[in-house]
Parts: sequence; structure tokens; C-alpha cells
Amino acid sequence: MLSLLACATVLHSLHVDHAATRALIFRYGIHYESNPIIRLVGSDPYFGALYLASAIPCAAELRGERWPAALSVAVWLVQTYYVGTHVRTGTVSAGPPLLFFRIRW
Repeated sequence: MLSLLACATVLHSLHVDHAATRALIFRYGIHYESNPIIRLVGSDPYFGALYLASAIPCAAELRGERWPAALSVAVWLVQTYYVGTHVRTGTVSAGPPLLFFRIRW
């Protein structure tokens, strides 16, 4: 049986975008970032809040609930798009966001 690991997918997707955003800010400055919230509060508090919020679907996945899988695919799609915007600036160093799966025999 193949099942999506929602928590790993969400956390990895956020990490890849966070790393690209930090590299962008380091290389070009905060004003080159297109997200107004990140320009206002910085990348670490912004992604820190998202990492904390990811505890909700991670806990639900541990309880066996199924909705975190759908959420993780949505997060993965959004983060893949945003990491793609970093490609042209050359700030993607962690690779693309990945979907993580578990195989049970």
C-alpha cells in the first residue's frame, strides 16, 4: 500500500522555499522579495510561524486522519510554484519540493 507522508511533505516543501528565500535576501536584499509579509517581518519569523502551524496537520496525520494528505499536496503545489520563482534568481540550493510516500507490504 502506498500512502502520502503529509508531515514530511509539508515540512520539506516549507524548508526548500525558506532556504531559497534566505538566499535571495542575502544575495539581493529584502526589497527584492516579492512577498510583502516577508518584507515586513523577515523570512525567519514568517517561516517560523508556518513551521509551527504545520504541527496541526502533522498531529492529525499521527492520529490517522486523512485530510492532511490533501493539505500537503496543496502546500506542495504552492511551494513548488514559489520555489520556481527563485530559479531565475539562482537562489534555489535545496532542490525542488518533494512528495514523500510510505510503502507498506
